[in-house]
Amino acid sequence: MDKEADMPSQRKNAQNKDDAWVSRSQRKRDSTALQKIAEELTRLAPSQWQELPLTPDLLEALHLWRRINDHEGRRRQLQYLGRLMREADGAAIESGLAVLRDGKTQETILLRHTERLREALIRAEQAECKTLLAQWPAMEEELYGLLDAIRLDNGPPAREAYRTLFRRLRELQHS
Repeated sequence: MDKEADMPSQRKNAQNKDDAWVSRSQRKRDSTALQKIAEELTRLAPSQWQELPLTPDLLEALHLWRRINDHEGRRRQLQYLGRLMREADGAAIESGLAVLRDGKTQETILLRHTERLREALIRAEQAECKTLLAQWPAMEEELYGLLDAIRLDNGPPAREAYRTLFRRLRELQHS
């Protein structure tokens, strides 16, 4: 008996196309991976979606996912997003997500550095402050004024000065 006659038609057709047959398990793994990417997309802000190479259908489905409040509805919409991901360029979307993750990490590192600098300035003696603030001579007077307001610790003005000092230090580090 002919072996090809015994094969299921799907497998026989796939073997004729340069052995492009993919197992059902592999298709399931691929589908699950794409659904995880879609799940990561749902955690992004809509403004970040614009930075990624998403299809119009995928964008529309993401906006709809945001409006759904029901748990089961969101689960089903997530499955639909995974299905739409099969039609989209998953590799390009994944690389775009990686770029967003790296940018977020760099921003977090910068914010933590700024917080440490602010705390060091608050705890530092006059000579140490002068050394730390030497890199920004134009802003030195304003920063000393904010530090004095924080050290007085007189309620709301001190809290406002604390936040303002952080914003100024962050601006100075970005420039």
